[in-house]
Amino acid sequence: MLLPLSWSPLLCAFATFALGAPVAEANDLKQLSMDNFSSSVAKGLWLVEHFSPYCPHCRNFEPTWRKLTEEYQAAEAASNFYMAQVNCITQGDLCQANKIEYYPQIKLFADGVEKEVYNGDRAIAVLQKYIDTQIQSYGESVAASSQSSTHQDVISSRANPEGKVEVLTQADFKSKLDEGPLFVKFYAPWCGHCKKLAPAWAELASKMKGVANIAEVNCDEQGKLCRQEGVEGYPTLYLYNAGSRVDYKGPRKLESMENFARKAVSMGLKTIDFNSFPETAKSEKVVYLYLRTINTSSYDVSKVEEAAKSLLGDPPVVQSQDPLLWKQFDKDPSRGSVILAVKSGEVTASFNVEPTTPSQSISQWLLENKLPLFDELSADNFQSVMRSESRAFVVIVAIDTSARDADRLAADTATLNEMAKTWNASGRKIDGRPVVFVWMDGVQWQKWLKSMYGVKQASMPAIIIADHDNLLYYDIDQDKKPIHFDGPSVHQALEALEAGQLKAKHSENVVERTLRGFHHKLESFETYFSEHPFRTIGWIVALISLVIIGLWKLVQMDVDPHAQKRRRLD
Repeated sequence: MLLPLSWSPLLCAFATFALGAPVAEANDLKQLSMDNFSSSVAKGLWLVEHFSPYCPHCRNFEPTWRKLTEEYQAAEAASNFYMAQVNCITQGDLCQANKIEYYPQIKLFADGVEKEVYNGDRAIAVLQKYIDTQIQSYGESVAASSQSSTHQDVISSRANPEGKVEVLTQADFKSKLDEGPLFVKFYAPWCGHCKKLAPAWAELASKMKGVANIAEVNCDEQGKLCRQEGVEGYPTLYLYNAGSRVDYKGPRKLESMENFARKAVSMGLKTIDFNSFPETAKSEKVVYLYLRTINTSSYDVSKVEEAAKSLLGDPPVVQSQDPLLWKQFDKDPSRGSVILAVKSGEVTASFNVEPTTPSQSISQWLLENKLPLFDELSADNFQSVMRSESRAFVVIVAIDTSARDADRLAADTATLNEMAKTWNASGRKIDGRPVVFVWMDGVQWQKWLKSMYGVKQASMPAIIIADHDNLLYYDIDQDKKPIHFDGPSVHQALEALEAGQLKAKHSENVVERTLRGFHHKLESFETYFSEHPFRTIGWIVALISLVIIGLWKLVQMDVDPHAQKRRRLD
């Protein structure tokens, strides 16, 4: 039974005498008064209990309120949800202004406006469910409002205003990169595959109108530009955005290319909550979770958004301010927003976003942590793994799939996964470079594995630690024995590599290394010539002049009779 406010103070006093002492105003329970009520509830979500210290129902409810307060107090910064009390005996004017009709009466306020009166069951489980629902609803409304005011729709950008393929040259390529997302086809006119791709490429430009610039470069005419961009075959498709580049290796169908481009240039961060995050984490090998509080500034959010562009949509970056996610990952919202790298459902790295943190630092961290803990190395991800921005060492397990059934292969990949998790948990890097783990189909990649690392099918499963950035590899441990496919052997080899105790082997033979070095010198000369043409011509003219002068002097010495006499001893 609830006590109406109209009951006389004498009745309340009688109840106090009969039932015990009044409810104490504990120091750890937040109290509001006429002086601070409006300013307090003006921002955030507030659940306020209006009570009388002489009310027996209030006294009975006090342990429940205290427990709820203790539970939700830790997440205040993340959820912007607060609990407070108003003592209607000492703050009678405030309770009258809030139209309190009985004790205890619980009201919910959102950004200074009374939202509703709670009339439900006062059991703690029921109240917890009610509070969680209100926090989620409030967070979604704030996030939607923030996104609508800070994000510009990608369609309104100035990219590709006419929906046509642009022809780029060395002169305008760099300036085009500054105009926004750019999807480029590097081709040769005589290339058959390029000719087949041309109609779909033109249609893609039409589909991506206002979204991304679609362009092409003729490598027969722009050879230097194509070499600078690392083009090794035709057609090569590169997507550039926010200083990053990705090599598109997917199907050359219009729908596939369009989906890839839209994902890569998408703006904004998808908002998720505690209930939807598991599905996101399950569908992605790597996902970045940006945990922010209701007080995170729009400037900080924009920095993360800008940094996320460098990933070109892979892996995805999602955001949330759900206090249940803060609790799940054991993060303290009072320390500010944080980005978590979640791989295989586990947090492998975190990055605190401070007000002074530049977007470039966030971008660098995102790129360094984008690779999965372990994966299958295939044609689709070869470039991103072996030539990653982090220059990672790659532990390769070559498996003879013809000698493995599904269960055995699953057991092998599970073993590799555990190796990766154990090494990652140590937080160790080698020369500042991370270590990633992959397995390869030894049948499909047999020729490549043999030519690069000398791995034969009969010796599989074989372990290689690849430094592809320098075309080096390690397959022998510190005891001059092959590295075995088990956790201790692999980890000991990595520790020995970290200590400089392993001897590297070259992925190329002497002839290949010589030719590659000669090729690099030619490229360096060509680059110097293109950057300093007049200086180079001057050196060439000077060299030719010296040769001519030298030859002329030799000829003169042969025909000069006096010179001949000077050479005689008699």
